[in-house]
Amino acid sequence: MTKIELDHVTKEYGSLVAVDDIAIEFTEGAYTMILGPSGCGKSTTLRMIAGLETPTRGDVLIDGEVVTDQPPRHRNLSMVFQSLALWNHKSVRENMGFGLQMEGVDKEERNARIEEIAAVLQIEDKLDQPPSELSGGQQQRVALGRSLVRKPEVILLDEPLSSLDEKLRLEMRTELARIQQELGTTFVHVTHNQEDAMTIADEILLLNEGEVQQFGPSLDLYHEPDNEFVADFIGSPSINLFDANIVENGAVRLDAGGISLDLPERHRDQYLSVPRSDVRVGVRPESMYLGDDGESGWPAFSATVDVVETFGDYNWYYLQSDLEESLVSQSANVNVMNSLSRGDEVTVRVNPESVHLFDPKSGEAYF
Repeated sequence: MTKIELDHVTKEYGSLVAVDDIAIEFTEGAYTMILGPSGCGKSTTLRMIAGLETPTRGDVLIDGEVVTDQPPRHRNLSMVFQSLALWNHKSVRENMGFGLQMEGVDKEERNARIEEIAAVLQIEDKLDQPPSELSGGQQQRVALGRSLVRKPEVILLDEPLSSLDEKLRLEMRTELARIQQELGTTFVHVTHNQEDAMTIADEILLLNEGEVQQFGPSLDLYHEPDNEFVADFIGSPSINLFDANIVENGAVRLDAGGISLDLPERHRDQYLSVPRSDVRVGVRPESMYLGDDGESGWPAFSATVDVVETFGDYNWYYLQSDLEESLVSQSANVNVMNSLSRGDEVTVRVNPESVHLFDPKSGEAYF
């Protein structure tokens, strides 16, 4: 397996800083997602790894060797683009084997590799057909197979699912995860879709405005965000965020103006260790319990159900309270789902173990 490192890599286009001082070591054999909003530098980062862009400063290393100025063909990487660029006048076999043919691999070896990868991709019965006769998902497999037959140490994927419809996208992301696990090849995949990243990535590199916001296992970004941007970007629906003050009242209270949350005594030292009393509070929707759900000793406040969105096995409840901000709760409790509707008054209980606090100026997480 191959180790990829970005050693304080920066990419500038005139006065525009597309990527700003990224220092990252990707885990060998892992499925890594580079995630972030449009224009955050994720595709530029991938292209620097591939050798399609040269850093303004810093170095790209592969297995400890600086390859910053080496062309793509010397890096033992392969790239799958959003545009599949398949030739319909050639068969699937010819599409998959074209790169090998250009490298001088003999026909017998080419066919052996093509058939091996086609079996992994479950398109072995499509090899003699033109891509135009295949479904969108099968065409995506052909494009991936064209890269895999070269036996690269790393596969780079630039938003390969973005042009697919929802059903096909779900199927293909599952297939990508299966293929990566079966082959053990390092995958580095750019996406703007946090659901894709959360469901299949071993680790996520989250960027914003060219800077690393957090890098690590996907669940760490969800449960232990480094800052408010990470907490807000990861998760659907988004985390509830509001301003509050920490007030000592024997134990400790979060006073948000319109509502107050009295926290259990065991949280006193943790909250009072925060260096400032004014904070940003974050609570995930699934940690806001409605009605009789949750534990009776948890801090609570009253709210009115404003909108209900139904997804079958769970609902989203948009709530109006004495806070200026609208809040959202997610519930899969059948009793709650069958009893609450728009306009109902409800008690909202907050799981105190799931509260995040952020510095209101820097956005950095206290916990």
